[in-house]
Amino acid sequence: MTCKTTFAGTGKLRPGLDAQLRRYHRDHRRRLRKLARGSVALRDLVHGFPAMAVALVTGYRTRADRDGCIAVLTAGGDLKRAAGVLGLPFWLRRLPPEAFVGPLDEGVDGKAASDEKFARRVVNLVPEDPNATAMWLAWVQAARRGAGDDFALWLASRRIYRAGEAGPPPLTVLAAYTWFSANRELTAASLIGTPWHARMALPRAVAEAKRWFHRAVFGFCRSAPGIDASWYRTQAVAGIRFVPLTSREALRREGDRMANCVAGYHEKVVEGGCLIYGLRRDDAPVATMELVPHPSVPGVGLIAQLLGPGNTPVDRDVVEAARTWRARQGPFPLGITRLAVSPERWERLFAPYREAMGADAAIAEAPTPAFLARISRELAALEAIATKAT
Repeated sequence: MTCKTTFAGTGKLRPGLDAQLRRYHRDHRRRLRKLARGSVALRDLVHGFPAMAVALVTGYRTRADRDGCIAVLTAGGDLKRAAGVLGLPFWLRRLPPEAFVGPLDEGVDGKAASDEKFARRVVNLVPEDPNATAMWLAWVQAARRGAGDDFALWLASRRIYRAGEAGPPPLTVLAAYTWFSANRELTAASLIGTPWHARMALPRAVAEAKRWFHRAVFGFCRSAPGIDASWYRTQAVAGIRFVPLTSREALRREGDRMANCVAGYHEKVVEGGCLIYGLRRDDAPVATMELVPHPSVPGVGLIAQLLGPGNTPVDRDVVEAARTWRARQGPFPLGITRLAVSPERWERLFAPYREAMGADAAIAEAPTPAFLARISRELAALEAIATKAT
């Protein structure tokens, strides 16, 4: 007789089942209660293998896989054999009910259901707080999809997992940076400053990943200035010329003339963090000015620094000229959500990663404004989490 996955039954509920069910996400409880009535073996599953119980009630794999798993259990077969029939990694048995807030991730699990080496290592990294395991599991699975076992194990060991923070893992850039760190022959990898390694602290890895991505996008993929070209032309206001400084050599010369450290800003300029201008009156240097994107208002540039020779204060007329000049420009061209990106250059950089990782690569095929806006939010969220790491 074929065992169905309808889980109809009239068996009495085991004492303590209500308390156990309250540990599961509310979306699973009704179906788990129905599952528990199916047989003693299925009732025990709710207590002894939460991952398998959730898998059976949330449509994990195929109907035939689920029916086969239930047949093994009701016939008295062991849990490991049942997990193999279902294609469920047995190491998930170590996770509590609190870890499963939605359907189980089939992609990465299916590729590694029999990966004992990964299983032996990852089970020792499960957080002690059951309420932190949902975030932990989501991040470990996303990391494994995005860059493989070493990255997943490294991320599993970070002390960043908190109760109530189980949203989509913001790992798109960090995973790609990690993968390219191991594939140094590729163009995108040549833009990495410090490659990822398993001893790297999370805040450092996040900073390096962000720096790499901005360097890749702003420095390699960026299209011509287009409608924002006014920001990249020399213009004059009240007898003061505003000269954009974009090259390493131009910044070095400015630093020498103005006795300041602007030469060290080249990486920040390349990564889209700021625009630098040299202010001139009759060819004599008057001031050096840095503009940065407004932290919350797209298209607005803020004057972060406006200093004279040796970082001295500037006269009032220079300040007024700078404000007038800024007001005449169009929307500020920096900030990743406003970036004009060459699809051809984007494809050249990121196609190898997508080809290697397949559907698991979260880097989009085209740099749409919506995708870049999502990446910007992800990076901000990841930086906030990394600052809490201990």
